[in-house]
Amino acid sequence: MHGRNDRLDAASVWVLGIWAGSLIMTGASAAIIFPETRDMGAAVSDLLLPVDEHWKYIAGRVQNRIFLACDWVQIFSACIVLTLFIAAVVRKRSTQIARGLWIARIIATVFTLGTLAVYLAWLSPAMQADLKTFWAALDAKNLDAARIAQASFDRYHPIASRFFSAMTIGVV
Repeated sequence: MHGRNDRLDAASVWVLGIWAGSLIMTGASAAIIFPETRDMGAAVSDLLLPVDEHWKYIAGRVQNRIFLACDWVQIFSACIVLTLFIAAVVRKRSTQIARGLWIARIIATVFTLGTLAVYLAWLSPAMQADLKTFWAALDAKNLDAARIAQASFDRYHPIASRFFSAMTIGVV
């Protein structure tokens, strides 16, 4: 029985490591891509935004793909973590480890999966909708509509940062 539990524990650690790495590297890439693009003075021809704002558009297009990849890694990881957690419950793993540690594991698992669920069900779709509206408005040469979508996205940004921090802490 301990051999199976050891394998379950090792698999959990491995998957949590992938999940944590995805979250950390997504944050790190944003911290690199945005300032680097700004410092390069990157610009797109025929973009409706003032030239000194082109870097946000360019970096945002690139970073958005990284966020979407991270979301898929999180979904995949969360499914495996939930499956392994259920397997631990079925195998009565709670009777083999300290009660406080088991309670901490339950709290961390519920907190992290719940935070991810709220992020995936509410925050990510809202931010993606704002980005798509922003990009479509720019393509349609409608700066007013683009500014409204950008303002909405900007209001969500600090919330998203807190969600990513919370998920990272929960996973670690």
